[in-house]
This record gives sequence, structure tokens and C-alpha cells, in this order.
Amino acid sequence: MSVGIVASSADAATFQTLHSFGNGSDGANPDGKLAMDSAGILYGVTAVGGAFSGGTVYSLDPVSRALTTLYSFTNGADGGHPQTGITLDAKGNLYGVAATGGSTVNCSQGCGTVFRLNVASKKLTTLHTFTGLADGYMPEGALLLVGKTLYGTTYLGGTGANCGVTGCGTLFKFVPSTKAFTTVHELVVPDGANPIARLVRAKSGLLYGTATSGGTIGSGTVFSFNPTTNAFATLHSFDNQVDGSDADADLMIDGGFIYGTMAVGPTTAGYGTIYELDPATGKLTTLYSFKAKADGAYPGYGVVLGPSGWLYGTAPGGDFNAGVVFKFNPGTLAFKPIHQFATSDGSFPSGSLLNRGGALYGVTRSGGNGYGTVFKIIP
Repeated sequence: MSVGIVASSADAATFQTLHSFGNGSDGANPDGKLAMDSAGILYGVTAVGGAFSGGTVYSLDPVSRALTTLYSFTNGADGGHPQTGITLDAKGNLYGVAATGGSTVNCSQGCGTVFRLNVASKKLTTLHTFTGLADGYMPEGALLLVGKTLYGTTYLGGTGANCGVTGCGTLFKFVPSTKAFTTVHELVVPDGANPIARLVRAKSGLLYGTATSGGTIGSGTVFSFNPTTNAFATLHSFDNQVDGSDADADLMIDGGFIYGTMAVGPTTAGYGTIYELDPATGKLTTLYSFKAKADGAYPGYGVVLGPSGWLYGTAPGGDFNAGVVFKFNPGTLAFKPIHQFATSDGSFPSGSLLNRGGALYGVTRSGGNGYGTVFKIIP
């Protein structure tokens, strides 16, 4: 068995650390979901590090494990501290958001930006600088590309009622070819507030997302948005006593149902859940409740569909308190940890997994050389 490849005793999965960040030019604390191009090259972001300590965009060859820093943020006009995944288009352009930087007129550390990075030239173009007004500020959810239009959210800002001076956040769209930016919805408390997760698109064309707070009880919501009519609807308001809270995970759609994770609860003593939501009725069913043992605890990044209809995800905790990769069968409700992180191979998995060619790819925010890792696991 070669160095960096570990057969997990949890469920005989094969695990490989592809890169350990060193807080140098490669950056530190990777976050968000990875992207992969047709040649099998991975792309991601780090929240800090790089030449100016403002975070990076990088590429990684999973075969040779060669990492290339494509861009280092200055935390100035170009933005800084990207804390979410990257989006790849068919022409080899990467799109993303930076949570800070850009304009500092209404935001002390900058309101954030939308950017495009050409992989071949490594040229970054700032497409939109948030103002902190109706367009929002602090974008934290990765962008969704639908045709030639990008959709995203901001965690704060907007002028929604009952949201105080910080605002409840916004939904926006951006057309790169025309540089047209539009705030399509300003959240108010009943809608939900402070969205973090990436929007997802159903076959019907509707977009779905989550808000971490607001709603009827204040524990967050699942919402839908129709990009044709601009109609917004709250599908479910979470009850932290029943459903759990901290709905900051990416959603996944399969068979007409929405799947997600709650990072906390139910109640303040709970360790999080996996849930299923019927978008037609708004009915939520808790499928699994974490126990803070070998299964981990506080799953904050959602699940993805993998081999044989199993759902795969990550959670902190586990046997070595460094995190766990798990699989879950929504039909039989069977739950199995398939890898226990041990800090040397990563710690605190962050961002939802990427499923490509029967393998899963992800990142940890710390561990490895101390500043996070990129990993591959074959279930």
C-alpha cells in the first residue's frame, strides 16, 4: 500500500490524502465543495493564506497530486477570504464569491465580490462588488450556473423588513456576458434569513435553498425560487425542538425529494440530523439523528448521492474527534461510517463532497500539516 492511501476499517473504504496545506503560497483552511473538469483536475478555494493572506483559488491533479495556486486574493478590490466552493463553466472559467474585500464604503472589511478566473491565463476579473445595500453583502454560498446565468445568495444585507440594520440577506442573479446584476429577492424574516448554502436546481427549473435563521420559529427555512416568475415560497420553517437548527448545508434532490442535514438538534442537546423534505407538501421527515459517537456530530455540509443509492456526507467528531465520512441509505435507514479522520490525514471536514467516477472528493479545514487537506475516498 503506497504512502497516503489508507484502507478504512469502518467499512473497507479506500482513503487517500491528495494534498496537505502548509499556509504558504498554497493557502490554508480550504472550504467548500470542489469542482472537477473533464480532464479530471480538481478546483477549490482556501479561506486564508496565499501570497497576501487573503485566500487562494487552486487546481489539483489527483493523480500526480500536483497543486497549482491559480490566484492569491489581496483582500482589496479583488475580494478576500473565499469561504465556499467554486463553479466551473464549459469554457474553463471558474466563478466564485469572496466574503470580504471590494467596496469598504458600507462594510468595514469590504462587502464581498463575485469573480471570474480564467484557468489558462490565471487572470481574475471582479464581476460585481457588493455595496451592502439592496444587493446585500458577505456572499457565502457557492454560485449556481444555470445556462449562462449565475445565481447566488448573500448572508446579510438587503432591505427586508424586521431584519434590523444588517438585513436578512438576498438572492441575486448575474449574467457574465452582459455584466447584468439583479437582486431577485430580498429576504424578510418569514422567508428565512442569513442563507449560507449553495442553491440547487430541480428538473422543474425551480431553485431550492436554505436559510439559517428566520421563518416562523426562528430556526431557519427551506425555500424555493422560480427564476422565470421571480416567485419566492417558504416550503418549511424549521422547529429546533423537533427538526433541529443551523440549516447551513447544501441540499440534494433525488426522486422528487430534498435531502439535507441539520447541524444542531433537535433541542439544544441534539447532535444534528439527516432529513428528507417533500417539496410538494413541505413535510419534513427526520431520517437519522447523530449520536456524537463513531457516527460523528453536528453535520453541517449536507449529503450527496453516491453508489447504489446511498447518501454520503461528513461530520466533525468521530472516534478520534477529527471527523468522519459516512454513508446513509434513505430506503433502509442504515448508517455506516466509512472513514475516521485521525488529524494526520485531516481534521474538521468542510464542504459537501464531490462524487465523480465512483470516487468522492472533499476537503478538511485543518489537520494534515496543520492547515487542512484535500482527500479522495472510494467507498
